[in-house]
Amino acid sequence: MSIHFATRCVAFAMVLPSYAAIGVSIASSPASPQPLGTSIQWTATGSDSDSGNLVYRWQIGASGQPSYIVRDYHPSSVFNWTPTAHEAVYQVTVTIQNRSTGNTASASASFTVTSNVTGTTPVVHATSHPLVALYSAPPCAAGGYMRVVFQLPTGSPQITPWQPCVAGLSMNFLVAGMRPSSTYYLVHQVALSGSVTNGPLLFFTTGALPGSLTFPAETVIAGPDSKTDTAASIVLQCNINFPGSPASLPVATDLSGRILWYDAALASPAQNGVTIYRPLQGGTMLLSTNDPASTLVSQQLLQQIDLLGNVVRETNVEQVSSQLVAMGKDPITSFNHDAILLPNRHIIALASNERLLTGVQGPGTVDVVGNMLVELDLNLQVVWSWNAFDQLDTTRLATLGETCGQGQPGCPPLALANTANDWLHGNSVAYSSADGNLILSLRHQDWVIKIDYQNGAGTGKVLWRLGNQGDFVISPAPTDPSPWFSHQHDAEYDIAGKPLLSVFDNGNVRRSQNPSANSRGQVYWLNEAAHTVIQAVNSDLGTYSSAFGSAQLLSNGNLAFASGLVTTTPGITSQSPEILLSGPIDYNLQASGASYRSFRMYGLYAP
Repeated sequence: MSIHFATRCVAFAMVLPSYAAIGVSIASSPASPQPLGTSIQWTATGSDSDSGNLVYRWQIGASGQPSYIVRDYHPSSVFNWTPTAHEAVYQVTVTIQNRSTGNTASASASFTVTSNVTGTTPVVHATSHPLVALYSAPPCAAGGYMRVVFQLPTGSPQITPWQPCVAGLSMNFLVAGMRPSSTYYLVHQVALSGSVTNGPLLFFTTGALPGSLTFPAETVIAGPDSKTDTAASIVLQCNINFPGSPASLPVATDLSGRILWYDAALASPAQNGVTIYRPLQGGTMLLSTNDPASTLVSQQLLQQIDLLGNVVRETNVEQVSSQLVAMGKDPITSFNHDAILLPNRHIIALASNERLLTGVQGPGTVDVVGNMLVELDLNLQVVWSWNAFDQLDTTRLATLGETCGQGQPGCPPLALANTANDWLHGNSVAYSSADGNLILSLRHQDWVIKIDYQNGAGTGKVLWRLGNQGDFVISPAPTDPSPWFSHQHDAEYDIAGKPLLSVFDNGNVRRSQNPSANSRGQVYWLNEAAHTVIQAVNSDLGTYSSAFGSAQLLSNGNLAFASGLVTTTPGITSQSPEILLSGPIDYNLQASGASYRSFRMYGLYAP
């Protein structure tokens, strides 16, 4: 075996000892230095005298600060990076691994990112997104905080989150939530020692919506009025390209349906069937995307992106599966339906897996699709997992007998057979701050279950099952003959530390018995010790959504839901109704196309 190792770096390349069989070099375009907000393409060049596929892991950190993996091992040798936080000398490291031999080698380069601010005057710049600006302010005193307030001349103000001042470094904010082709006023505020001071007034004009993209047609069909939660003035629609639905892309609108933000990357036909899972506090989002760089049928990316669509963290099915297998656990076949960010910034991702079961879900051997929950740490490494096959009754079939075929919409890729029983179809996961456990919505079981997670120290045992034939009794007994949800979506704890749970009841089982049945918005107050629940809300939403949907308690006490797949109107539409606690719809926004979820937000930084 011949051994060679060559390193070619832009600016301060670090050459590692030449004991590895892999050669690696790293380069950037444009070259260092560059101002904040510049899109920088990093390219690694690798070679290996041994045969095998090479994969690339990227880590970035400011000098003197921890370095974190931003993309775990992946076939692409190119990584695009747009720094927007602070000027610094950053260390960028690529590690190349031969998948067959396991051999690795690394190379690093320093890259200087400079400030946009000269002197004491703030500046605002356009970005790659026509509706997102980069606001840069001079440094503020340590111990203080800064934010940016922005608004139209006749509009209500929006604000970015407070950021702590860092001595000697400029303060930088992605400003998003603005209408196209509109001029906004912007001013930064500094809070220090109990007082708030304003910076100078700046102006920024947004760009036009690109004509190359197809945006959903938005129609307000009810409200808003004095009872509407107008503070939650943004509707984030997680639109999804779905068979029979017009091509679309995720958008955020105001309550009048005017576009304020969009994710252009998910408009590509290559991204059919995927969408944003949920927005995060501070202005990032979790989602999965199809991987155009991979030849693997099952390859998907799990990503955290910023408001420009830039990757903050990314891993993939193959990399997570390889870690699980090394731990003696099942591999996964896809990420799907949900991922959440925990208080410690770990990610819990919902994924699919498969097993061949004999004499359990039918005669002979049957392929069965299950679910796993996978916890990823700050470096995207698996630190905990939960497997439904090990914790749930595999003899309990899907309540409507659902199956999956290879390539069928709404189904994960199949690795063991061409058809499989779609046993669980998990579609949401949520964290309980009261006890550190998790709740999981299992659509095809008509159950929401609680899992003993205990912040990573739990057993994985199923603690209870909520729903028809589960462990709870509704008290007092309801008058509705079918009070429980079925084929539900988005079971969420709405108040931290409280057992108040909202859920979107698609109602597929009721619909199979009554063709005029509609989907419902529901809220439950749980007494977990007594296994009783009070059904606080059970509201008919006026339409039937056979799939998709979400539920959310608003700050004024109203409830927001999403009916994501409505087919009673000409063509497929989605609706985002807000209802009063007494039941009636107060506000409703309809959009063309299907939407996996929608979120009412108090700005794009505050879900």
